[in-house]
Amino acid sequence: MVAPAEVEVIHRFVRSGDTVVDVGANVGAWTREVLAAQPDCRVFALEPLAATDSGLVGQLAGLGPRVRVFPIALGNAVGTRSFTHYSTHSSFSGFHRRTHPIFDDIPEPRLLDIDVTTLDRFCDTQGVRHVNFLKIDVEGAELEVLLGARRLLRHGRADIIQFEYGGTYTDAGTRLETVFSLLTSEDYRLFKLGQPFDQPLTWSPALEDFTYANFLAIHGRLTDFLFAHPPRMLDLATLLPAHGIRPRGVVHVGAHEGREANAYRAMGASPILFVEANPELSGTLAHRFAGADDVFIAACAAGEAPGRAVLHLTSSDQSSSLLPLGLHSRIYPSITEVGQVEVTVRPLDEIVARSGRTVADFNLLNMDIQGAELLALRGASQLLQHIEAINLEVNFAELYQGCAQIEDIEAHLTAAGFRRVAMTCPYHPSWGDALYVRIATPADAPKR
Repeated sequence: MVAPAEVEVIHRFVRSGDTVVDVGANVGAWTREVLAAQPDCRVFALEPLAATDSGLVGQLAGLGPRVRVFPIALGNAVGTRSFTHYSTHSSFSGFHRRTHPIFDDIPEPRLLDIDVTTLDRFCDTQGVRHVNFLKIDVEGAELEVLLGARRLLRHGRADIIQFEYGGTYTDAGTRLETVFSLLTSEDYRLFKLGQPFDQPLTWSPALEDFTYANFLAIHGRLTDFLFAHPPRMLDLATLLPAHGIRPRGVVHVGAHEGREANAYRAMGASPILFVEANPELSGTLAHRFAGADDVFIAACAAGEAPGRAVLHLTSSDQSSSLLPLGLHSRIYPSITEVGQVEVTVRPLDEIVARSGRTVADFNLLNMDIQGAELLALRGASQLLQHIEAINLEVNFAELYQGCAQIEDIEAHLTAAGFRRVAMTCPYHPSWGDALYVRIATPADAPKR
């Protein structure tokens, strides 16, 4: 039996085509509710007893072709662990023996040796790059599952997480506060099922009552989108001072019409270097800023090395890119490719030099080049030495063919001494903007 509050969450937050991971699937009741709401979801159901409990095997086998069942447990490390199996009450089974007096009246459990992997490892082996909804019901081991998913959490690759809480945490020797701390450190907002979703929870010791409940963690980048708030991109005028950064010069790649010029000046940024590959738009920029001594226009694309490339022009000129349209065509079918033009490509270090300025003149980099951001970053090694903050578009799916995604961007920027401090996806979960600030010189950057 799935609680009404859980069914409500499924209908509200699980969307058509989502990838769903059901950790601790038991007889598959929760997964059946998911499929009833969204029949085209792809579900991975993990249940360690699926290989040994004949009752579970039969029920899980009937979930249908959209569900793949795996007889394995998740934890914070790969290996083999002892598993306490209550044969007459399989939903109580788990890594930790139950200590409540009510368990004195049921048959003695058996100890089984079971295979354990981490969620990060499981996703790697199954080719799962992104989890839209993760449900965890593992009798007190919820924290261990989350610790085994640090990579997914770090990159915002698990959109929504539902996890159970209760007296099992006493058996496991863990605390809800620890789970809260882990998830909020990765920019998740927490809510309690059965309560209004109008405001996320703030931690209070009163929550640590060991009473059965389910909690929902939603990544912060998605709150505007999921709760239908007015779309808001990142407010650099507020975020930069909050991190001790005062722009002194900005390089804006993918300038489009250069509408940000006044905002940059209001923040004290001068000079401004606009880089725009579309010849028609770069010509408009040159005309618009012809009398501005502090604005420089580079009519080229930014890339890893000098050369020529095809710019794919689209019916909405803000979606034009060096890369062909990918999933973008399914999400925004009204935006189509309408032409191609060959353009000059230069590394950002060269673009700055050609402008007559030096890389030391700039400490803010803003990029919106539709999936080609990593190509431009690879040509900016000298510029990055002086940059203190980078605002750029990030992708969580292949919106453009071969585009870099969030992990690719973060691997490059982490190695260059930056960390992400803000991210939002107000228009669609597949893309958004992220702000990175310098925390170390490249030589001192943390290794991952």
